[in-house]
Parts: sequence; C-alpha cells; structure tokens
Amino acid sequence: MTVQFGSMAAFWFISILAVTYTVILTSQFVAFLSTQRGILLTEEEEPIFFPLLVDNLLMNLFFWQHTLLAQSWWKGLLHGWGLAVIDRTIYNVLTAVTLQVLMLLWQSPNYALWYIDTSESPTLWLFFFLIHLTAWALLIGATLTMDFLELIGVRQVYYYSVGTGPPEEHTSRSMQRLYKHMRHPGISCFLVILWLHPVMSYSRFILAVTFSLYLFLRFNVKEEDYFEAVETVDTWHEERRSQRQLRMSRVHAE
Repeated sequence: MTVQFGSMAAFWFISILAVTYTVILTSQFVAFLSTQRGILLTEEEEPIFFPLLVDNLLMNLFFWQHTLLAQSWWKGLLHGWGLAVIDRTIYNVLTAVTLQVLMLLWQSPNYALWYIDTSESPTLWLFFFLIHLTAWALLIGATLTMDFLELIGVRQVYYYSVGTGPPEEHTSRSMQRLYKHMRHPGISCFLVILWLHPVMSYSRFILAVTFSLYLFLRFNVKEEDYFEAVETVDTWHEERRSQRQLRMSRVHAE
C-alpha cells in the first residue's frame, strides 16, 4: 500500500511539473512563431548554406522524436519499466525539450522571401497581431474541445489514482481512432500562423514547409471516423442529459 501511494504521489508530482514546463515552453513557442521580428539588411553577403542546414537538422530532430515516441515499441518499453501511466507526460516533456533545443539553436540568416516592415506602420503591425491572436485563440479552443486532460497526461494519472484503468478503456473505438488520426487539431489555424507573417525568412520558410507537410501527412482522418465520433459525442451528451434529468426528478420527488 505504501509503495502504491509513493508511486501515485511521484506520478502526480511529475505530471504537475510536466504540465507547468509544457505550458511555459508553449508560450515561448507562440512568441517564437508570432513575434514580428525585423531583419538586418546589409550589403555584405552572409553564409546561408550552413545555417539552413542546421535548421533542417533541427526540424528533422523534432519530427523524428515526435514520431518515434508514438510507436508501439516505445510504449511497450515504458510499460515494462512501470511508466505506462505517465507515457503521455513523458511524450509531452520530451517534445517540449526538443522544441526548446530547436528554438535555442535556430539559425536566422538575413535573407527573406518577403519582408514587410511593420515597425513604422502601427496599422500593419496590428493587422498581423490580430490575425495571429485570432489563430492562436481558435487553435487553443480546438485543442480544448478534445480530451484535453488526456492530451496533457493528467487524466491517465487520475485514473491510476482512483483505480479505474487507463482512459482508453472509457473511450469508444471511434473516438480512439479519431484521436489517433488527428492529434493536432486546428491545422488550418496553425498554417495561417506559419505562412501569414510579415517576414518570411529562408529559415522560417523551411519551418513552414516542413511543418505543413508533416501536418498534412499526419492528418488522415476519414469521413466515417468523423461521423462516428460525432455520433459518439452526441450519444454521450444525451446520456449525461438523461442522468441529470433523472437526478433532478429524484430531488423533486424527495
């Protein structure tokens, strides 16, 4: 009993730290993508091959990490180590660490496909700011409509604490298939953030193209998956409504 309580407390501690770290890194990533940085235009030529090579390697590091940690062999490894409960937590933390490395080592050579100087135009600055603000708000809203607590790894720890099994046992197959095929909601909003920016430097162009290809390749939701998931959600809401009405009728009867 003591060992179980100790592991439970450790899992909660790790989960809370992980969520905090992920939120901080997410805010830094928002600034990384949406800050309207200018570029220093000089007549001297700068080396461009090596910085772009570094950026390509960083992008490959992120996507390989992101993909490998979603494989069944990795999940089996964590299960063998007794860490299956915090599988999602570890996934989020390692993804955040990789993102932090990407942002720290990211190269930004002073070459751009297009450059709109918003520093001298408050109207243009506000235009891009509002577009990015709206896109981020919609993206966060789309994420919250999914099983957000499961995505950040908290629900797994909670279910372990109360002994009800992993969240997958309480989720319909159609919803599991939808989550598996679409772990990145709000794709159109993210594409707007990537591409609609006043400065499209060569390095940002690489980032935008690579992220766009990755998202399109990972987004493989079929039409039947969507309609089955919608039907499952509607059924769930109907059951909740019926339960509330039943409880209300019992209260009035008493």
